[in-house]
Amino acid sequence: MCWTRTFGELALNLLKGVLPPEQVDNSIGQNNCRTFSLELPCYHRAMDNRKIKPRVRLIIIKDGKILLSYVKSQDFYFYIGGKMEWGETVKDACIREVAEECGANFRFGKILYVRDYIKPEEGEHSIELYILGDIDKTSEIEGFIDKEFGGDHWQTWIDLNDVEKLDVRPKKLIKQILKDYREGFKRVGALYLGEID
Repeated sequence: MCWTRTFGELALNLLKGVLPPEQVDNSIGQNNCRTFSLELPCYHRAMDNRKIKPRVRLIIIKDGKILLSYVKSQDFYFYIGGKMEWGETVKDACIREVAEECGANFRFGKILYVRDYIKPEEGEHSIELYILGDIDKTSEIEGFIDKEFGGDHWQTWIDLNDVEKLDVRPKKLIKQILKDYREGFKRVGALYLGEID
């Protein structure tokens, strides 16, 4: 008797008592060993993706303009940045994201805000760190295409006097940024925003 068959029969007997028979495929495989497969409900896939993703979002203001990423297909703006990668520091993630999305060098300032972004229906749970910083380019970045999105996203400078008229996401954050900008971003420590849209 082969080990696979013994293990397979033991597991199959355990499963037969738990799962309906139509969810268990009991068949003979190669070398006369019993094999089985399961058709589990789809919630197991969602559980595999249930990870909190840390993201960096960058607040870069130069000459009275803020750098944003524009999404042409949906006609809205958001703060440049993205997911942190394994083994990266927050600062390293900022530097990488600016290099990828703008072709520029980033100088880290400080963490301004922390936002929860939780959309279980979309399989999304992120913690976003909004970081004040500076970059070494200005006009060269205007229209810089983010290649990751096939030409649908590009970087643009928006005048701070006009930014509240646009759909910038999260929508409630821009008022806080403008207030803090006028005060010179003097707050010590990060402001927890919670779940804002």
